[in-house]
Amino acid sequence: MLASDKEKPKEGNRIMDKSKGPDTAKEVFAAEAEQKFSPAELCGEIVTTLKDLFVCEFSQSGNSFCMKFLNGQKFLITVAESV
Repeated sequence: MLASDKEKPKEGNRIMDKSKGPDTAKEVFAAEAEQKFSPAELCGEIVTTLKDLFVCEFSQSGNSFCMKFLNGQKFLITVAESV
């Protein structure tokens, strides 16, 4: 488990803490009522999260991003909504 897993989720995060008590039903309702977000928006959230976990260079373009590691590895990751 990462140290960040124990931190309280920031307001606006789309991840729910299932260990919570009575407020869980309210959070589920709020999550269901939330407006849809685009693949590019989700991609931005993923990049923000991964920047805290990896030492590498990030570049984002629309709904995809590239991670360039110091050892020369490069990864292109694309986010697409499945239907």
